[in-house]
Amino acid sequence: SNYPETPAPSNPSSEHAYMASKTIILAQRVPFQKVSDINKKHIGITAGAAKKLGQSITLQENWDDIKYNRMLEIVFNKFVK
Repeated sequence: SNYPETPAPSNPSSEHAYMASKTIILAQRVPFQKVSDINKKHIGITAGAAKKLGQSITLQENWDDIKYNRMLEIVFNKFVK
């Protein structure tokens, strides 16, 4: 899969984490958070849907300056946890 799961507690995949980090508006981050049913099965949006939704959120002012470091941090954390 192009959207591997990560052990991050609030985001079910690296795609979710990256898209959520694009904005500082907390309400726009909610759809990217991990949501589980009673059996702890992920029931939130898919990584593909997260990518699509991420194209329509309000970018933080310095996004172009920090986006590469943010992706590096997310990818790094997939392998060290």
